Amino acid sequence: MGLSTASYIIIKGDGDKVQKSGIKSFYGPLDKGSAKPSFCYPAQKEALREEVRQMEKSLNDGYVAPTRVLKVKQDLKVRKERLDKLNEQEANANKLFKDNKDACMKRRDELKEIIAQGLPTTKDVEKRRVNPRRLFEQEKAKGFGQLKKEFQILSHLADEESNTKYLQRDTV
Repeated sequence: MGLSTASYIIIKGDGDKVQKSGIKSFYGPLDKGSAKPSFCYPAQKEALREEVRQMEKSLNDGYVAPTRVLKVKQDLKVRKERLDKLNEQEANANKLFKDNKDACMKRRDELKEIIAQGLPTTKDVEKRRVNPRRLFEQEKAKGFGQLKKEFQILSHLADEESNTKYLQRDTV
């Protein structure tokens, strides 16, 4: 096919320099040990935002017992700091993506083709001709899972569909 399976993107560096950068450049310090960057989990971020809002409201309305006010204020401060760091990480990742949008979208299109060729057809899935164990081993052995993860991260940054299921051939 001639498609590149190297997992890096050519990004702009200082001045005229260009450098190879992996998908890890979209991860931040809060993403340590995480499968994907935190901006790929908007529901968790929204839950944290709601928790901060509820804690602030309960403090302002006096619903917290006087003996627990200090503890709640400390917890609120920690959660606010985490939310601010998550927002900062997302802004940094979006800036990196926007600065290198052409390279990122080109890589996403390459990954789209590679993944589409690696997935079983919809007819095979419907007729149960697909061995799930074989698919799992393929994802682990050939790095197919890494390619899917990279595609999902780039798709999320581009505000495109990140579910790889729609890449299956023969889909209507």
